[in-house]
Amino acid sequence: MENVSYYKSFLSKDLKKLYTIMRNTIIVLFTVVLQAVAVESSYSQSATLSVKAEHIFLTDLFSQIEKQSEFLFFYVDEDVKNIEVNVRANDKPINEVLTRALKGTNLTYIIDDCNINIIKKNNIQQAQQAKKRITGVVVDPSGIPVIGANVVEEGTSNGTITDIDGKFSLELSENATIQISYIGYNSQFIAIKGKTSFNIQLEEDTKALDEVVVVGYGVQKRMSVTGSLATASGSDLAKVPTPNVTNTLAGRMPGLVSYNRSGEPGYDDAKLLIRGASTTGDATPLVVVDGVADRAGGFNRIDPNDIESITILKDASAAIYGSRAANGVVLVTTKRGKEEKVTINYNGNVGMSMPTILPEMASSAEYAQLLNEINPDTYTPEQIQKFRNGSDPVNYPNIDAFDLLTRQALQTQHNVSVSGGSKIVNFYASLGYQY
Repeated sequence: MENVSYYKSFLSKDLKKLYTIMRNTIIVLFTVVLQAVAVESSYSQSATLSVKAEHIFLTDLFSQIEKQSEFLFFYVDEDVKNIEVNVRANDKPINEVLTRALKGTNLTYIIDDCNINIIKKNNIQQAQQAKKRITGVVVDPSGIPVIGANVVEEGTSNGTITDIDGKFSLELSENATIQISYIGYNSQFIAIKGKTSFNIQLEEDTKALDEVVVVGYGVQKRMSVTGSLATASGSDLAKVPTPNVTNTLAGRMPGLVSYNRSGEPGYDDAKLLIRGASTTGDATPLVVVDGVADRAGGFNRIDPNDIESITILKDASAAIYGSRAANGVVLVTTKRGKEEKVTINYNGNVGMSMPTILPEMASSAEYAQLLNEINPDTYTPEQIQKFRNGSDPVNYPNIDAFDLLTRQALQTQHNVSVSGGSKIVNFYASLGYQY
């Protein structure tokens, strides 16, 4: 049976020619790139130099080499100052030239492609002596290797992570302390003290795992929560001196956007979005305060000192509230009394409220001059002068409206709370004042 090449029969002669040209061009370009990479990587090995220098300073020798090659020298001036050398070389590689030049000195060199670093020999020795390599393995309380645990030299950015077998290797200073950390476990700090091998067993952070978070109409331990949520404690919110609690949430919980488009006094409530705007209509989340949804007034005016925690539900964990939770849910839990002795707390702050940035406006006279440039003869020179000297403040006023309408305002906030309880009854009462 005769074999038929459908590929050849399908392509016209012009297409065949174009295909051949493209294939040859790609082969040539690939070859040129490989040659360029090979030449660049081997320049320090293939380059040869001819130098004849007698009783010249080392810096002058470096200048000669840079002029006849692509090498660049890096050094500390104090290290090479007033050092004279004698070098004779004819078509010799750079490492041989430098070996002859630096013979009898306390200097050595490191070649990195076209860059040459000149350093003291004792610096290398000290660096080698000061560094040591340690190895170890990190396991959990059951002896199972921990994958991806962070092992960092304390106080530095020098670190590594454990591999699939829980092992790590790290080079650090002689008397360093390493920090081992992993999510859900307590961080450990271990001093090296001459040891080079470590077996480290992490302990579970029971405090973080047993922490209770509010979810829907109940509470769960954090370790058993599978939904996407974020929590902020009331103590953190109370540290921000603001009369509106919504303004304290910005940047505190991932996925929550807090923005305020107005600086009008009395209308400083921040708008909240969870994971951005998901609709062209109302995208505000459902606010639930102590289990009551859509509570009158929301939680804008709740004193931050009275808030125990704020939790946002960002996914299906908010489905318990139905269609109203389509944009997410903000759960606010206020403080309650506990079975403990009576405790009285006071928190107060006094500050100044003022605009952060105000535009620099033109004066009336400057405005009139600029208007004349657009529409000539709008104002006469006499009228502009009246704006400037204030001789007719009624007809030609010169007023800085921002300076007239804005001023520094005293802002004060005070809160006193009393809490306590017994096995029979618990109580919490607070009195707040803000101005």
